[in-house]
Amino acid sequence: MELPFKEIDNYPKHIDAHTVLCRMLEGLGYRLHWATQGLSEKDLSYKPSPEAMNTWETIEHIAYLIHILDATFHEKCLERGVGPKFKSLEDFRHYALTTIQELCNLLRGQELHDLEHLKLKYQAGSSTLEYPFWHLINGPISDAIYHIGQIVSFRRTCGNPINEKVNVFMGKNRP
Repeated sequence: MELPFKEIDNYPKHIDAHTVLCRMLEGLGYRLHWATQGLSEKDLSYKPSPEAMNTWETIEHIAYLIHILDATFHEKCLERGVGPKFKSLEDFRHYALTTIQELCNLLRGQELHDLEHLKLKYQAGSSTLEYPFWHLINGPISDAIYHIGQIVSFRRTCGNPINEKVNVFMGKNRP
């Protein structure tokens, strides 16, 4: 099965909150697709310092960030720090990229009618913490993009750079 985000789709017909958020997620998916394709065991175990997360731990953190997005878009409450775990890179890639694709499909179909009332919810003991929609942008979306950049840097350090044809500006690989 071919995973999504080998490239970003064409431009939407109009600009609104849904299409802008979808494009941000498509950019996340495209970067993630290429940053994680072809990672070796050496890449996955690489860590730049003893205090840092290794690449696999960074991938698990990205999975948690995508889990936050998925739960928020489906109006579910999260247990802080509890997210999906994976036995393989392939399982992670399938989960992450198809989940992002599903979220984009929700946005394209405008099934999320009122983004203003979308809340990120965490269970904290006996209380529920709620954060407005804006925290999705400066929180999990931006954080995931940041960590994808780390993976790109880590794999370059290991001598396994991403495909040189990847063009994040265009969202399509160069010929």
